[in-house]
Amino acid sequence: MSEQPIVHRAGFTDEFPVVYYDEFTPAKANGPPLVLLHGGAHTAACYLTTADGRPGWAYGLAGRGHRVIVPDWPGSGRSFWQ
Repeated sequence: MSEQPIVHRAGFTDEFPVVYYDEFTPAKANGPPLVLLHGGAHTAACYLTTADGRPGWAYGLAGRGHRVIVPDWPGSGRSFWQ
């Protein structure tokens, strides 16, 4: 399957706990939506790029037709603890 254009949107949830997320939506979504959760020593940024600067898993999966949501756990990364 060929790669397709992706819309990248970022924001915060409206309810407690407030969580930062990145959302990647392909032009033509044809697969199930995916939520990528990071481990305790990481943030959601680990899915955005590789160590050598290439696009990460979030872009790769979205380019293959999946809507991808990548949140930061409350109190980590770009989410803040309330």
